[in-house]
Amino acid sequence: MLHRGRCGRAVQTAWLTLVILAAVGSTAGAQTNVPAPWVGSDIGAPVIPGKATGNSSSFTITAGGTDIWGTADHFQFVYQRVTGDIDVRARVQGISAASAWSKAGVMIRATLDPSSAHAYMLVSAAKGAAFQRRPAAGSLSENTSGALVAPPQWVRLVRAGAAVTAYLSADGSTWTAVGSATIALGSAAYVGIAVTSHNEFTPTTAVVSNVSILPKGQTARDIGSPALAGTTSYGAGTYTITAAGRDIWDTADQFQFLFQPAAGDIDVRAHVSSIGYADQWSKAGVMIRESLNAGSRHAFALASAGRGYAFQRRVTTNGLSEHTAGPASAPPGWVRLTRVGNVFTAYVSADGQAWQVIGSDSIAMASAVYVGIAATSHNATAYSRSTVDGFSVSAPGVTQIPSDSTGPKGVVFQASADNATLVHSYRLDVFAASADSATAAPITTLDVGKPAADANNEITVTVPDFFSALPAGAYQLTVDAIGDHGIGRSAPIPFTR
Repeated sequence: MLHRGRCGRAVQTAWLTLVILAAVGSTAGAQTNVPAPWVGSDIGAPVIPGKATGNSSSFTITAGGTDIWGTADHFQFVYQRVTGDIDVRARVQGISAASAWSKAGVMIRATLDPSSAHAYMLVSAAKGAAFQRRPAAGSLSENTSGALVAPPQWVRLVRAGAAVTAYLSADGSTWTAVGSATIALGSAAYVGIAVTSHNEFTPTTAVVSNVSILPKGQTARDIGSPALAGTTSYGAGTYTITAAGRDIWDTADQFQFLFQPAAGDIDVRAHVSSIGYADQWSKAGVMIRESLNAGSRHAFALASAGRGYAFQRRVTTNGLSEHTAGPASAPPGWVRLTRVGNVFTAYVSADGQAWQVIGSDSIAMASAVYVGIAATSHNATAYSRSTVDGFSVSAPGVTQIPSDSTGPKGVVFQASADNATLVHSYRLDVFAASADSATAAPITTLDVGKPAADANNEITVTVPDFFSALPAGAYQLTVDAIGDHGIGRSAPIPFTR
């Protein structure tokens, strides 16, 4: 930085500043205090060390740094290391103007090296919003200008492979795409909040809230406007959901919902590791919901802090909830919901393999729904913090088993609802005709990989040898979707060999 002075005296002043700051740098760095799995760190050794404080989803970040630009960067970074396709969002509430280009926003970064490839969707103090990026390590930065707005604004990056798309929103619900680019990020990347002052000797302070890092295609939001706003964070396969809300019950609900869209037959499962106690009915589990309105029809397989497991549902819009009790045990445990047509069935399991039915009901729900993890504290003035892992959504449905005079030749099935984002492969399972495919072991299985789906989202697999190896008789077949968060199984379809 010493070369930036215009004369010898200016250079000397900069050098003295650097020496003084270096002497106290360890003290400033020690003020970074963010909870795991978050890490706060300076990138590129700014003259003024940065610091960050906050909780799992809101941070106050003070940063120095010349800029995030050119071929190398100087800034404060609050991040997690995440693998695969992701969706990172945050609300930049405010940023002090150490420069018109003081800026804060969400970043996906290949490494922690100052010259790393990265994507950065930002809001600046006085230059508006922008999608800035370095397509490859050491290359020059590129810029796509967004709206000329000032904080508060929402910013978002969605990564799908090497493609990253940047978005801007005034309310966190309606998003405008700012730009998209191909960036050499690698399979695992560093994801979080980046802040730089754009002024070597004057820090900026940014306040950033509602930070979420979720797998691509998933969204987290409160339903029913709880008095205390909930949050959801994700890392290493685990969702941490901090939820308030009066309850998921009666004619309208208040809760935090992590969801993704789906349609048709569905199998959703999750392992509820823990539920923080704000009430004995603090609860978390898997939900299929017709809409995001507070009075929506839904089905909910849940674990509670003190009242065991249950199957709860609202069968008519704005109608009264209904309840079927399950085991009286407490988490950890697995919960599961299946939808076949309009029949919803709730299950509980100790190990995610052997499933016990809690209850079943008919709910006339639209085909297109929202599927995910729901949590409520059952206490309007307190939070409950739940941890959930093993989450999977699968909706493969066998539509046809082609055959000829010698017997079955293959399978045609509907691809899983999360085929493009989370599914790695599919597997065929064959069961005895009288078996319960939810609990029985298959007679035989075949991994068929991940064939391409057609325009109707159907996958065709031709495997005559697989079927011909079976003895003559009656069977049933399911398709398993295997992905990042576990295995989801289709409804069975009978066939004869």
